[in-house]
Amino acid sequence: MKALIMAAGVGSRLSDAPHDPKCTLSIGDGESVIAHTMGILKNRCVEPHLVVGFERNKVRAALSAYPEVVFHDNPFYRVTNSIGSCWLVRPVILEAIRNGEDLLLANGDVYWNEELLDLLCSVPDECLMLCDKTRAETGDYFFHLENGYITEYGKEMAPEKRDCEYVGITLIRSSFLPVFLAHLDQLIWQENYGMWWEDALYAACESHPIRALDVEGHFWSEIDYIEDYQRILDHLGMGVDARQLLRKARF
Repeated sequence: MKALIMAAGVGSRLSDAPHDPKCTLSIGDGESVIAHTMGILKNRCVEPHLVVGFERNKVRAALSAYPEVVFHDNPFYRVTNSIGSCWLVRPVILEAIRNGEDLLLANGDVYWNEELLDLLCSVPDECLMLCDKTRAETGDYFFHLENGYITEYGKEMAPEKRDCEYVGITLIRSSFLPVFLAHLDQLIWQENYGMWWEDALYAACESHPIRALDVEGHFWSEIDYIEDYQRILDHLGMGVDARQLLRKARF
C-alpha cells in the first residue's frame, strides 16, 4: 500500500498571526502531528509520500527521523488547493495502478491512530471515506448518506441533511484508482484548481457508489481551528493551552 499525505497548505484559518505548518505542531515529547502519522504508516509498512509547499523545509525537519518519506514539492501551493497537490503526484498514482496497490489519501493536519487504518482495511469496498456521525452538528464538511453511501456533500449543507462529518482520510482500492484518476484529470484540465483532491471522488459518486465509514468513537481531529488543536492536547492529557504552543510555533 502507498499513502499520499497532503501537507502543502498555509492553514490560514488556524490563526491570524503567522505560524509554522499545521502538520508540524507539537503534540508532546518532541513529536509533531505529521511525525505521528508517519509512525503509523511505518508500523503498517505503508510507503509514505508527502506533498509539501508552505515552509516545506520545516516539514522536512519535523520528519528527520523518517528517511523513508518521499517528498514532493508543490511550488504553486498559494494558487492551488489540494487537488493541485494530488495531481502533481500523478506518477505515484499510476505506479499504484500498475502494481495493483491500494492507496491511502489523507490531509496532513489530521491527528489519528492506527485503529482507523485497521478499520479502513477491514472493509472490502473499493473506496472508503472515513466519517464521524457524532459531529453532524458541529463539523466542518458534511456528508448525507443513503444506506451508508455518500449522496450529498458540502460545507453549507442544511442541518437536517447532515449525517456525519468527513474525517479527512480515504482508502482507494487499486481497482478504483483508474476511476479516481480519470476524474482528477478531468477536473484539472477544466482548470478547477481551487478544488480539493476529494472533489475527484465526489464527482464519481453518482456512477460509482462511495461508502462513508463511521469511525465508531475513535478519537481524531483535523486541525482547522485552534479549538481542534486544543482537542488533541486535551485528549493526550498534556494540560497545555493550545494558544501557548501556537505562539511558540510562530516565525
